[in-house]
Amino acid sequence: MHGPRISKVTGEKYLKGWDETRQNRHETQRSLGMVDKSWELSPRENSIPPWNESPDKEWRDVQMAVYAAR
Repeated sequence: MHGPRISKVTGEKYLKGWDETRQNRHETQRSLGMVDKSWELSPRENSIPPWNESPDKEWRDVQMAVYAAR
């Protein structure tokens, strides 16, 4: 697979965390009519800690960037 160097995308998009990313994506989907405006965002899985409690944010940022590039 060919893609941009990971260093170009880390720390830009996903360092804000999965909670904010999920919320922003849901709001975008609602505004574009992809999901009904009355639909609420489902709760985060209990096994996933809140982003602000994650001890390894930098590593998670890299993981999310690599996964998104797939």
